[in-house]
This record gives sequence, structure tokens and C-alpha cells, in this order.
Amino acid sequence: MMKKYVLVILSIAVLCGCTSNHVSTNQSEMSQSEMETIQLVSSLGMKDELVAVKNRIIIGMVFSGDKDVIQDASLYRSSTEGNYDMIGVFYPNDMDACLSYIDDFLISLKNECNKNYPEEVFKISNAIEKHNDTKIILVVSSDIEKARLEVENVLENQ
Repeated sequence: MMKKYVLVILSIAVLCGCTSNHVSTNQSEMSQSEMETIQLVSSLGMKDELVAVKNRIIIGMVFSGDKDVIQDASLYRSSTEGNYDMIGVFYPNDMDACLSYIDDFLISLKNECNKNYPEEVFKISNAIEKHNDTKIILVVSSDIEKARLEVENVLENQ
């Protein structure tokens, strides 16, 4: 029963989570996670494909409404139906809880894809989820190797 409830809520959040393509260019208005996410989006050549997800949607979709596990979060995902590409940078308050929520989120996406878009399951199964002591980076992309190199570069340089 709970699993069905979570999947329904997740589906609703996914359907409502897309925003316009407007990205603030004033860096003083952007959070650290948003700047890093935009950097990854640009370096992976996905600027025209991904759109920003509102913070309240990120908390509901990825962290099951538990806003206390993160300090700062930014997520960009594809606005195209059936495409599950996404890039996210998260600064957690509780690293273990945050990683657990992200793993659960990826599992629920994979289950959703099995039914509707089986060709996307490979991307989600090979999602890049790397972290250091202060942040977690999540990338779901077709170009796994390029994404892995960019994520490692961001983690090493900051």
C-alpha cells in the first residue's frame, strides 16, 4: 500500500516538476548547487535539453518531503516525455540519509521505466552517483563515460 502511494505521489511530482527554461544569470542569486549543476549541464552539452526543477519539487520527488536532510539542492531534468536524463547537485545535512533517498528515487524511476520506457532503464541503472564529504552529484545520461569524467572533475576541483 505504501509503495503504491509513494509511486503515485512520485508520478504526480514528475508531471508537475518541470518549469520554464529560464535560468537566472545573476550568480549572486544562484546557490552553490545551482551554479555547479549549470556547469555540468553546459559541459555535458545538455543545455537545450534540461530544465530546472523547483526546490520544493526536488524535496518531494527525491527526498520524499524530508527537507531536513539537505542544505542546498539543484536538479535539472529533461522536459521530453520518455527521456529520464537529469543532473543534480545536493549538499546534505545527513549524507547517509540523502544517499538512501537518492537510491530509492533511482529505484522508483527504474520501476516506472520498466513499464513505460524500457529503453531508459539502462541509463538509470548506470546513473552516476558520486560524492565527497560535502556534496552528492547525480547524473543520468546516455554518455556515461563523459558524464563520469565531468563529475570526477567537479568533485576534484572543489
